[in-house]
Amino acid sequence: MLPADAHEFISSWFVSQSASDVELRESFPSNRRPADDYNVVYEAIFEPQTLDKARVEIWITEEGRVAFGFETRQRIAKRLSVAYRRKRKRFAAGHEPTSLSRDGVLALLGAISDGKLLLSTRTFFGVLDGTQAVMWKNDRQDLESAGYGYVRWIGVAREPIVGLGILGSLVRFRPWR
Repeated sequence: MLPADAHEFISSWFVSQSASDVELRESFPSNRRPADDYNVVYEAIFEPQTLDKARVEIWITEEGRVAFGFETRQRIAKRLSVAYRRKRKRFAAGHEPTSLSRDGVLALLGAISDGKLLLSTRTFFGVLDGTQAVMWKNDRQDLESAGYGYVRWIGVAREPIVGLGILGSLVRFRPWR
């Protein structure tokens, strides 16, 4: 997938969504840090104004591979009113660059913007301890049928378990429109 192609179909898709309180920021980074495993040549960041709508980053590498970053742990901790101990920005879920079709990218963006991608979270004595992207089984199957073939990073949603000092919750997101 070429950066110009990604820009064209992602920005066109976003305009069609009429998501008035979500901002799309795009960039075409040109500098590569020596420690990086891959070179990102296109970034699309979907930044909602509120915490109850999902934040997403898409990166395209020079080889045409696609990475997704779903939400940040800092935003999730703030939403849950719990502490988060790390200083560095970390995604709550997502995947490293992999080969994806245009249909696959749009299918995942559609599921996210419709509020179908959830987060299973775990807190330990008031500190965010873990996150995993999940979907209800039917939604996950629909995503795969729509062309997104890399669902292994998305678990199947279940009601959370609560134990001594550990609290699990399922964080849901409102649709963008």
